[in-house]
Amino acid sequence: MADKWDKYAEAIAPATDKWSAFEESAPAKSTERVGGQKVLDYTNETLSNIPGSTLKFAKNIGTAILNPIDTAGGLAKVATGTLQNMTPGYVTPERPGFSAEANAAGHALKERYGSPAAIAETIKTDPVGAASDASLALGGVSGIARGASAAANVARLPRVASAASGVSRGAALASDIANPLTVPLKAAGELSKVTAQPFIKSALGLPGKAERHGANPAKAALEETKGIRPATVQASAIKRLGELDKELKSLAQQATAAGNTADLAPAIKVIEDEISSVRRANGLTSDLEPMLSQLTEARSGFGGTTYYPPGSATPAIAAKQPPLDFLAMKKQFGDDYTKFDANVPLKNTTRQLGNRAYHELSTEFNRAVPGAQPVNQLKQSLIPVKEGAQRANEKVGAVQRGVDRATRPTGAMAPTIAGAAFGGPLGALGVMTVQEALASPTVRMALARTLFGSGKTAAKPVSRRIGNVLGVAGSTLQEPPHFAKGGIAGRHGSEKIIVGDGGEPEAIIPLSHIRSSIGPKAQQRLLKGIGSHLGIGKQRKSTLGEEIAHARRN
Repeated sequence: MADKWDKYAEAIAPATDKWSAFEESAPAKSTERVGGQKVLDYTNETLSNIPGSTLKFAKNIGTAILNPIDTAGGLAKVATGTLQNMTPGYVTPERPGFSAEANAAGHALKERYGSPAAIAETIKTDPVGAASDASLALGGVSGIARGASAAANVARLPRVASAASGVSRGAALASDIANPLTVPLKAAGELSKVTAQPFIKSALGLPGKAERHGANPAKAALEETKGIRPATVQASAIKRLGELDKELKSLAQQATAAGNTADLAPAIKVIEDEISSVRRANGLTSDLEPMLSQLTEARSGFGGTTYYPPGSATPAIAAKQPPLDFLAMKKQFGDDYTKFDANVPLKNTTRQLGNRAYHELSTEFNRAVPGAQPVNQLKQSLIPVKEGAQRANEKVGAVQRGVDRATRPTGAMAPTIAGAAFGGPLGALGVMTVQEALASPTVRMALARTLFGSGKTAAKPVSRRIGNVLGVAGSTLQEPPHFAKGGIAGRHGSEKIIVGDGGEPEAIIPLSHIRSSIGPKAQQRLLKGIGSHLGIGKQRKSTLGEEIAHARRN
C-alpha cells in the first residue's frame, strides 16, 4: 500500500520520509474538545462568520437556480449512486454507476459532521450552512415520525401514534427555528401580500370608508374570492357571502337553542338620541321615525318576541330577542337603511344614522352569538368587494376610456404624445397599449393575484425545505465535493488536492507543494488535468503523479 504512493511524494516535494510531504499540510488530529476554546471566543468567531456564511448560502441557492439542469442531474446522480451502493454486487469496476457521486456526497458530510470537533468547526466557520443542514435533517425526522404515526394509527396503537406525532411536531418546529430561510421567506411572503393589496383596491375602486370597524376588503378579495375578471370576482364574492349567511344562521340557531338573547336597546338609543337632537334644533324627524318604529313596533307577521305595553292594544317589539329573530331584523334593517338605492332615496344623514344603528346591532349580535364576530367581520369586508367588482364590471370599455383620456384636460395624453415623438405612430400605439393595460381592472387583479400567490408560496414550509436543498445542491456545483476517479480527488477552486484510492482520501496536498515543484504554466496544465477528474472538460484516467509528470514534460 505504501509503495504505490512513493512516486507521488517524490513528485511533489523531496523528502526523506515518503509521507513527510503530506504531514506538514494534513489536518492535525486534534484531541481538543469543542469546549477547549473559550465560549466567548468561539461565539464571537461564529458571529463574525455569519455575513460570509450568509453570502455563501445565498450564492449556493442562486447557482442552483441558474443551473437547473446541473442541479437536477447532480441530485439524481447522488440519489441513484446511494441506492446503487446499497445494492450488493451492483457496483463493480466495470460498472461503477454513480457510486463516485454518492461517495463524494458522503465525504462532504463526513468532513463537515464526521466528529464532534468537525461539527463544532462547521458551525463556527459556516453557521448559516450548518443551520440549513440541521433544518433539513430535522425535517426528515419530522417526516419519518409523521409516517410512523400514520402507520401506528392504522395498526390501532394510539399511544405509539401520539408519541410519534409529538416527535413529528417537535422536529418540524425545531426545523423551522433552525432554518435560515424561515424569517426572510416569511417576510418576503408578507411583503408580497401587502404589496398586492393596493392593486386590488385600485382594480375594484375600494374606498377608504370600506375599511371602517376593522374591515379589510382588499385582503378578503385576495383570500376569499377567485378570478381576475371583475364579473368572476363579483360572482365569487356573492357565493362566499351566501355561505357566510348560512354559517351565521347556523350559529344563531345554536345560540337560540342555548337560551341566549340579543338586545335591541343599544341601537334604539342611538336612533332616539338623534331624533331628540334634531327636534331640539327644530328639524324634521319624519325620515328618522320609520327607522325607530322598525325596531320597536310589531307589524303583522313579525315572528320575534312581542309584548303589550300597559293600556295599549297594539303589540310592541321586546328589546330582548332570540338571536335567530334578531339576525332577521338586523338583515332587514341593513337592507332598508344602510345601502344606496336610487329607487328609495335617503338623505345622507339618515343613511349615516342607519349605519351607526346597524353597527350597534352587529356588536350586540356578536356578543350574544359565540363565533359570530369573525364571520360578520369577513362579511363586512366582502360586501365592498362585491359592490366594487360590480362597478368595475359595469365600467366603459377600452375605446371609451381612450376617448376620455384624449379629451380630459389633465395631461392624460402626455405619455402618448411623448411616445409618438420618440417612436412615431408605433411608439404612440405602444404607450397607449401600456396605459390601457395598466388601467384595466383585469390586469390589476392579475398582478395582485400573482403577488399574493408568490407570497403564500414563499411562506410555506415546503419552500424553505426546497431552499435548503438548493443550497446544498448549489454548493456542489460551485465547489464540488471530493471526487475519486483514477486515484485522484479534489475541490475545484480549492487550495487543496485530496489523493485517494477507491473514494477514500489518503492524504491532503496543498497546492503550495505543487507550486514549489513546478512552474505556473505547468500548474495550469496540472490543474486542468485534475479538473478532468472533477467533471470539468474531457475525462481521462491517470494518477496524480502521472499528471504532475505530464505537466513537467509539457
